[in-house]
Amino acid sequence: SSIYLCNTMAPQGKSDQPTAEAMYGPYPSAIPVPFLSKEGDGPPPEHIASAQSYKDLSGKYPDYRDAGTPDEWLPRDGRLVRLTGRHPFNVEPPLSVLNDTRFITPSSLHYVRNHGACPQLSWEEHTLLI
Repeated sequence: SSIYLCNTMAPQGKSDQPTAEAMYGPYPSAIPVPFLSKEGDGPPPEHIASAQSYKDLSGKYPDYRDAGTPDEWLPRDGRLVRLTGRHPFNVEPPLSVLNDTRFITPSSLHYVRNHGACPQLSWEEHTLLI
């Protein structure tokens, strides 16, 4: 069996083989869509559409379930299934979304397991010594 990269062109010389996008559809968006209320209201659609990364929504649209917690600064996708309530943040993607994306998990819906607050780090100011 062969593995193909996610792109719209078939590998050279293999035009009879379908691309990953043809088989699975476009790769799901990595932008989290926070729920701003219990009714599932989210940020304006034009803000989500223009976001290039989660940082474009950071701090502007906290999920109502994160308000008042140490993780309020980090945008969360409201579709995540919360396992521990508000804090610490432990979640998994809903099965309905995994079915829709043929089990290609969007990065905004990856499993999260932790025991405390998410550190607010930046590439410019943080170093890791091993």
